[in-house]
Amino acid sequence: MQKANLTLKLNVFNSVPMFDVTPPEAILLRRIHEKPDNNDVIQDVVYAGESSASAAEEANRLRTIYAKGAFVKAFPGEAPKLPETFEEAGFEIAGVERKKKS
Repeated sequence: MQKANLTLKLNVFNSVPMFDVTPPEAILLRRIHEKPDNNDVIQDVVYAGESSASAAEEANRLRTIYAKGAFVKAFPGEAPKLPETFEEAGFEIAGVERKKKS
């Protein structure tokens, strides 16, 4: 699973740098902090490597950090399929080559 460094833009005056964020975590952050003005709160996504955690381990980590209800709304089911890449999660990411579609 990919990791990235990114900026969480909370408003015009507040931005929070975040490090080693996974694609499912970026989805949760977007859902939790989304704004009615449609400006994306997730910005400047830059590839930072690969996580050694399994999808199940990542799901458990996210359930402990964020409200369980937020996790379940974003990823319903007992064993949800988590995106492995930022591209799968719908984010543009710098510093990694896109796979060519055949």
